Amino acid sequence: MDGAAVVAAIGKESFKAKKMAAFEACIPNMSPAVSPGELAAIVNAFSFKDDKEHAVALLAAKYTAFTSAGLVAVLEALSFKASREAALKAVVPHVRDRWNKDEVKGALTFKAEKDLLDSLW
Repeated sequence: MDGAAVVAAIGKESFKAKKMAAFEACIPNMSPAVSPGELAAIVNAFSFKDDKEHAVALLAAKYTAFTSAGLVAVLEALSFKASREAALKAVVPHVRDRWNKDEVKGALTFKAEKDLLDSLW
């Protein structure tokens, strides 16, 4: 299942609990070829900060094909520093291409975020 299909499945639902349930049902069938832009679109399919954070945590736990470009896309889809820090903690251990730390660091705004990335990488 590609990222567009996941976003479509989430978008068919009106209520936040049903959106999350639709997403959870899609994760096992997601293609490892989901693009960074599609990962961002999945996160952006949710309206609320807590839902976005939960979606990132689910992706980190169940989607094993994270690249640094995918992490950057997810970070850029999050508006709040706390959300970006939670995403770093959840996703960094699963990033496959560990040589691109500078690419990820470029997506971070605050020194505390960059320091956290350094400690997790």
